Amino acid sequence: MAQLSDEAVLTQLGFNPNETILSQFKKVVETTPGFDELKKHIITLNNRIKHYGGHIGLSSSSNYLKIKNARSSNELQEEIELWAKKHKVSLIKSGNSNHYYIEGKQV
Repeated sequence: MAQLSDEAVLTQLGFNPNETILSQFKKVVETTPGFDELKKHIITLNNRIKHYGGHIGLSSSSNYLKIKNARSSNELQEEIELWAKKHKVSLIKSGNSNHYYIEGKQV
């Protein structure tokens, strides 16, 4: 399978890659254990959660990808938790919201 470039991942997540976004994304990749293994699964999750009103974006406050649950949907929350368990991904719940940060592959 061909390796996905940073630009390809960002495009699949709905971004128009520019220097600023690419720089931020590179920091996310560097600080996310197992990112190369996870990126195709992250894209798949993003595509699955769109119809629930969710999406995966870049965090504005930290070097993580953020799973945004805009509608606070229980179905979306279950989808995220099942995905994390299946792919052995550590998530950080964002305060009292239904947003999650993708911390990386569980060791």
